[in-house]
Amino acid sequence: MTDILLIIPHFRYKKMDASAPICPRIGIISIAAVLEKEGFTVKVIDLPALNLSWDELKEEIIKTSASIVGLTAVTAEYPSALEILKLVKEINKNTVTLVGGPHVSIMPDTANIDLIDYVVMGEGEITAVELTKYILQKKGKLEEIKGIGYKKDGKINLTVPRPLIEDLDSLPFPAYHLLQIDKYRNYATLDDGRKFATIVSSRGCPFKCIFCSSSAVFGHRWRTMSPERIFSDIKILYEKFNIRHLYFHDDEFTISKERIIKLCKLLIESKFDLKWSCLGRVNDIDEEFAKNISEAGCSAISLGIETGYPEGLKQIKKNINLEQVTNAFKLCRKYKIFTSANFMIGFPWENKKEILKTIKFARTLVPYADIFYFQTLIPYPGTEVYKVMKDENLIISNDWNDYVTHSVTGTLPVIRTRYLTNKELKSLYYYAFLWTYLNPGYLFRKIWRMKNLIHLKRNLEAGYNLIKNIIDNYIK
Repeated sequence: MTDILLIIPHFRYKKMDASAPICPRIGIISIAAVLEKEGFTVKVIDLPALNLSWDELKEEIIKTSASIVGLTAVTAEYPSALEILKLVKEINKNTVTLVGGPHVSIMPDTANIDLIDYVVMGEGEITAVELTKYILQKKGKLEEIKGIGYKKDGKINLTVPRPLIEDLDSLPFPAYHLLQIDKYRNYATLDDGRKFATIVSSRGCPFKCIFCSSSAVFGHRWRTMSPERIFSDIKILYEKFNIRHLYFHDDEFTISKERIIKLCKLLIESKFDLKWSCLGRVNDIDEEFAKNISEAGCSAISLGIETGYPEGLKQIKKNINLEQVTNAFKLCRKYKIFTSANFMIGFPWENKKEILKTIKFARTLVPYADIFYFQTLIPYPGTEVYKVMKDENLIISNDWNDYVTHSVTGTLPVIRTRYLTNKELKSLYYYAFLWTYLNPGYLFRKIWRMKNLIHLKRNLEAGYNLIKNIIDNYIK
């Protein structure tokens, strides 16, 4: 019998499923690795990767017969997580259930006490071990386990918060062996046919962007593994799992130039046939940085810009300027690094005029950026903008199913601004995509840079579905 079954809920992109990535969730397999190190038997079911039907999932839960079932969930996955927990309790009401992840870490009061026995808040590695020892071995006192919520007198009782793990190098190599690694894939726009996986080399972010939920979980703290430890993990993934494209899923990968340069040196010396991609900030990218990451195998970087006008950048506390944005994209073009330009519309103060400024600025990047990504603001619980919008009654929906990027679902935004309805926001949102993506020069360059038939097929399918979805919804 398995001690602990860890389940990752479905995350649906609906019409855009074919173009979406399927990424290993490092948080779950990091917890699994720590539990295995302590001698517990662990199984992981990654529903997005395995694409199990409801009956197949039920069969797996019954067959595994785990003493504990744990789930992780971001906000948009939380309703799905509750449905799975309901199934677990229907199969065996005595199975101990626990939930972790960003949503319950920020809003533990949303835990359904009929389905959830324990809530794990914040980083889960140490907490999971202590809680499992308490449940299965009767070790320790429940109220002394930091960072949990447990049922008492018909409600969730919270213990003191768990301190952050300072030495990330002390954590074991994540339990990739518990995953079916061949099931994962990159974004359609980056799919070069290479075997793909994700990796996390740091946690948290020191910046104070008003829309980001990272600080609600980790505070304004950034902690990193050493370049040597990061390279050690990469070496295992390269040699044991045959990974040839890695995506660094850090909240803020480019923050320390010294760290990145050291890692690049190790990668260059290794002569690995490895490509990698990451998230970054435009103000971190200078000539030396771009040259080094390019030589070390960085093939793509996703850069957050959010608004295309200076006043907006100040209000969202982005701490960048538009000159830095343009310079970063020019440098990435120079060193043949694929770029994603990411924008966000729907901040509380925005009218049509501000949003059109953002779209107009996006157009200036057409000669340099490879893909443009627009989204309407999603006010995640725990963020500064969530508090503002809640106080001003600008949040229209509290259905967590809707808290996902709206280009892929076609649903109305969950917010309005002080001046625009959610329908007006939706219209401007689709207009932004059409105005950018139907640029002839952009379309020609996009097709010209297709790497292989797999890349071409997924991009054509993604492009068709995206444009059709946009036109259908824009016309409506």
